[in-house]
Amino acid sequence: MAELSLGELGVKWFEDAVRLVTGWFRTGLSEGYQTITPLLFGTPTPTTKGALIFGMPTNAPWPMLHDVLVGGEITVLALLTLVVCIQGRHAVRIFNVGSAYEDRRTKRTAWTGAFLIVIWYWLAAAILMLVEGFTLALLPDIEVLIGVMQQFLTVSLVNPALGFLMASLGGAAMWILQALFFVRSILILVYVYGMPFGIALAFANLPVISQIARGLCLRFVPLAMLPLPIALLFAGYGFLFGGGEIGLLALPSAFLQLLVATSLPVLAVWVAWKTFGYATPTVARLTGSIGRTAVTAGAIAGVSTVGGPALAAAASREGPRTAVRAAAARQLAAQTSNEPTDEHAVRDAHGQTGVPSYRRTENDPGYY
Repeated sequence: MAELSLGELGVKWFEDAVRLVTGWFRTGLSEGYQTITPLLFGTPTPTTKGALIFGMPTNAPWPMLHDVLVGGEITVLALLTLVVCIQGRHAVRIFNVGSAYEDRRTKRTAWTGAFLIVIWYWLAAAILMLVEGFTLALLPDIEVLIGVMQQFLTVSLVNPALGFLMASLGGAAMWILQALFFVRSILILVYVYGMPFGIALAFANLPVISQIARGLCLRFVPLAMLPLPIALLFAGYGFLFGGGEIGLLALPSAFLQLLVATSLPVLAVWVAWKTFGYATPTVARLTGSIGRTAVTAGAIAGVSTVGGPALAAAASREGPRTAVRAAAARQLAAQTSNEPTDEHAVRDAHGQTGVPSYRRTENDPGYY
């Protein structure tokens, strides 16, 4: 047996290390596919005895959440927090923070926040149940898809560096995907429990604090909607590669088969990341648009009652502020024209009436 040089021993040791680490990642990827079930994409929802969400839930921890959120101590404390924050918002006016418009806006948003705090349990339960239903409808036959992906993982590449790169990306993405959905199920329950306090701070219109609370509250939407784009991704892979042994698309080489098997968890993690990055500012803009639309609709209704259809059209065209100012000016002009004329106020220096008091009479021909 020929002796190996030091360089050859180093190369052999490196190849064995790469092969061992590649095997670890491929094992993690294969085991990750075995654990992927519809339960992984599931959303925690309350189970009630009736068909609606308004009944008493029976599965933990929803009975406790129902007790503390439906007229319980969390709701009462959140309403008290909202009242205290509103008073604090008015107190900072002493230091010239804010404006009169902000004070009026705070009064309107306070009622909206109180309403959302009261109905938050049923709103959250309805959103989560809708997400759960759409996720189950979008998911393909998981067993068939996972069987095809595991079959793709049985191939091996001649290039050890390429195999190590693909296996490491796929295995790490699979572990991240499982951890992401596990953490999501915990964060959803935390959001359901603590959202009333976030709503109270967000609608209190406090400087800086309300902006932070509003951003945290809006992240509940992409967190709840997270399974939908990933389920759609799995449905696409199931349509392309789960229709038989090779699916609708033929993969002639071992490289393409391994690429498909490792790209699914990588793309799932990327879709989850893009969902959070895109959905949060979109939800913020959508919420602001809905609020402005509601204010405009209320202004149009009020202006139409006061000033008629012409001012209502102006409100829809130029905005609520301009229309409200025009309606106030018209109302003031109507009140001024209907006031009785004071005879003493329009009597001139010679005792003649009919000359308005605001007119200067020293230049009139008949004054002298």
